[in-house]
Amino acid sequence: METYKKLPLVNPYPFFYSKKSNDYLDMEDHLGKVDNYNKFISLWDKNLSVTGPLKNKIKRSREYKTWQKIYNGLSRSSLIDGYRCDGFPKLLWSDLIKEINDNRYHLSPNQTIFHGGYWPTTGIPTVGEKFSLNRPLSTTLNPDSALWHSKSDYDEEDRYRTYISLIILHVANDSNFCVHVYDNEKNENEMEVLIVPNATIQCQSITPIQLYIDPNFSKENKDELTCYLIESTIR
Repeated sequence: METYKKLPLVNPYPFFYSKKSNDYLDMEDHLGKVDNYNKFISLWDKNLSVTGPLKNKIKRSREYKTWQKIYNGLSRSSLIDGYRCDGFPKLLWSDLIKEINDNRYHLSPNQTIFHGGYWPTTGIPTVGEKFSLNRPLSTTLNPDSALWHSKSDYDEEDRYRTYISLIILHVANDSNFCVHVYDNEKNENEMEVLIVPNATIQCQSITPIQLYIDPNFSKENKDELTCYLIESTIR
């Protein structure tokens, strides 16, 4: 009988942030509270002081430290780090996937992770639509990182689109996919979780919001851009 190991649930909420960059964090009337990722996303493009406290809350949590300790203690081939590089050959995917599966670690049910990118089949899905991964999927514990990837991909590659999207993934109770957790020595904001391609993702809801776009950032010089929040389950 196959035995899998569950990574402990990481939940960084609530956390506090300074409402103004020159506020003192110990002055309670100058603090704001973020209770969940939806609140974080609503503040993300309006107050950059929310991003540091979230990253630090994740990084310093006992559960995430456990993740890092587990994966830093595993032997791994160059395939794991090589996948992060552009041009990783598709013919090596099967070896990469086998290595991750052999380590036998799963995410806990109700863990939330994020992917800054478009729904692979249609761009924007319909509620109830599902697809199975046919390649490894890069996700993150940090919605800040996912939003930046989605926003920068829009600017650099996808300017023909009129929107970006953030796929919010909730791990189902009956999930059985394996993951690899990268260390943060080189990219401390990434908090990357690589998912192997046997997982199925199903859209549960879609919410459009408006994000502010710095005119100097976007080649389209738009002040606002629609971002679709795609709430989904993954199993």
